[in-house]
This record gives sequence, structure tokens and C-alpha cells, in this order.
Amino acid sequence: MKKVFYTLIIVSCLSISSVSAQEFGVRAGWQSAATHNDGDKVQGNINSLYLGIYRARPIGAEKLLNWVGGIEYSQQGHRDNDDNLRRLHYLSVPLALRFSVGSIYLQGGINTNLRIAEKVLVMGEDVTSQTETEFLDFAYQLGVGYQIRRLGIEARYHGGLLDVNEGNKNRYLQIGASIRIK
Repeated sequence: MKKVFYTLIIVSCLSISSVSAQEFGVRAGWQSAATHNDGDKVQGNINSLYLGIYRARPIGAEKLLNWVGGIEYSQQGHRDNDDNLRRLHYLSVPLALRFSVGSIYLQGGINTNLRIAEKVLVMGEDVTSQTETEFLDFAYQLGVGYQIRRLGIEARYHGGLLDVNEGNKNRYLQIGASIRIK
């Protein structure tokens, strides 16, 4: 528990340390996550909500390119039914390059995902203590969005780069909205 608490504090401080950036906001939406092993999908998707904060810092005076960072909470894993599932809770630190043309933007980057909790059920029995899911995962992200004043609508696809458990890699799609606060 101390490990999770200290990780949350460190990640929060690193992520929010540049709030003086020109753009700061919150994002939330729907996420559909799956696990793949050697390219094959393991069971079904886990659908949930994601929530986070972000900041964007322009590169150059034109504001066509921005570095976008932040912190997000999401759930990943796979499920067959309520009695057979692996639900992974992650705190993510995304870092992306955003290219804007008018109101439309394209975004690509990488996420550092820190596992903060896990639940594994097999035939209704909790076997979480018998599993060994990695604490750290990296995922690439590709996305597109549309910004209307302070409101943004976006879709991002994330593909896991590391083996998190017995050859399994996380993949997830996020569709959501963002509100620029500053």
C-alpha cells in the first residue's frame, strides 16, 4: 500500500509541476480494453471509464506543434464473464506530440503505465495473490481530435509494448471529451 501511495504522489508531482503551461484541462471518456497474446485476443473486452488531467506546451510561436503530458486513471485487462476476468487498474503518464491544423489535431506518443491494483477471478474464485502481473507497462498512442473553443472530442488507440503477464500485452481504445480550463 505504501508503494502505491508514494507512486501516486511522485507521479502527480511530476505531471502537475508545469501547470504554468499555456493549456491545462481535464479529460474523461469511455474505454474498451483487451489483452492480446502473440496477436490473438484473450477472452473479451473490459469496458470502463477513464479520467485524467493534461497540459499542453506549444513548440514554437505558431502553436501547430505541442507537447502534451498529463496523468490518467484507467482499467485494462480482459474478461469472459463476471466470474472469469483480469482487471488491471493503472495510473498512466502520457507524453505525446500534437499537430494541429485549425480545430483538428493528430496526436502520437507513449504512455508510462503504473499498475496500482489488480483483481483476477477464475470460476468466481479470487486468485489475485497467485498472479504476477508486471508493475510497469509502456504503450504507444495514436489519436485524433477536434477542438471547439474549450471543448475537445478525441479518440486514441493505445498498444502495449511490454509483456505484462505470461506473454500478454494490453491494448485499448479511448473515446472521450476534454475541457480546457486554462
